[in-house]
Amino acid sequence: MKNAKNRCQRLEHDLQDLHTHQDYEVKERSLSLEQTRAKYQRELEDLTKELEEERNSAVNVHAENRLHVT
Repeated sequence: MKNAKNRCQRLEHDLQDLHTHQDYEVKERSLSLEQTRAKYQRELEDLTKELEEERNSAVNVHAENRLHVT
């Protein structure tokens, strides 16, 4: 009986360790996902800004060309 109780306690301990490890892995994945999301969000913002600057430059060139034509 004592042997069965010890095995049960060991299994409960192993199960708790497994849950703790899984919780840690979930937190690590969430952190990694958030860091990746933030990285690509910054990159998207930079590219959007660069695209807007290029668009403004093209509009200015177009406007200058129209002034010289008339």
